[in-house]
Amino acid sequence: MCELRDILSGSDVIKAALNIVKESGQKAYLVGGTIRDILINSRIGNDYDFAVQGKGIAFAKSFAEKAGGSFFILDDERDASRVVSGKEFQVDFSGLKKTIEEDLRLRDFTINSMAVPLDSLFKNNMILLDPLDGKNDIGNRLLRASSQISIQEDPLRVMRAFRFSSSFNFTMDGELLNQIKKHCEELNSVSRERVRAELFMILEMPAAYNTLKDMCCRYS
Repeated sequence: MCELRDILSGSDVIKAALNIVKESGQKAYLVGGTIRDILINSRIGNDYDFAVQGKGIAFAKSFAEKAGGSFFILDDERDASRVVSGKEFQVDFSGLKKTIEEDLRLRDFTINSMAVPLDSLFKNNMILLDPLDGKNDIGNRLLRASSQISIQEDPLRVMRAFRFSSSFNFTMDGELLNQIKKHCEELNSVSRERVRAELFMILEMPAAYNTLKDMCCRYS
């Protein structure tokens, strides 16, 4: 936890978002992959995801003004937006519909279902919200679905499961494998653009051939 806190507190992106929290009074949470990657590799990348109580798009606009970068609305109905600054950072914002705990339980895998409230970052005890034991799964090098309908809700998660398990050398648990086997054909219902983007991420991996071979052999 100390390492997680030290790495996060040194990020200019985190600092800019925290300043907006202080100015606006909104509650905001760092969620997902940034936390996962620090816990696995002790490194922070340039992709960030924030969940915001209140208006996420307004929060993102304030962030773009403070940190610099180009602002885009991704989905007006979902209150989702993005701020990009070249290769420096890509930051996604989404407004919470309910509570942060409910949001985390709707995510794809437990290792991506953790959050840090920004206002806890510089306090004596930083809070790590981990309702599905994602940190423990990282320690056990295990990839688990966040719910029993995770793959059904978004079949693209079939490809993401193979990408994550290969990237991190994690083992998919039996329940996740069953979900993939049951719903893998539903990938046909996913837009070609989303499938192509996920495929390109797999192809950029050092183990791309083995990942695709495993995917095809297991579920062809």
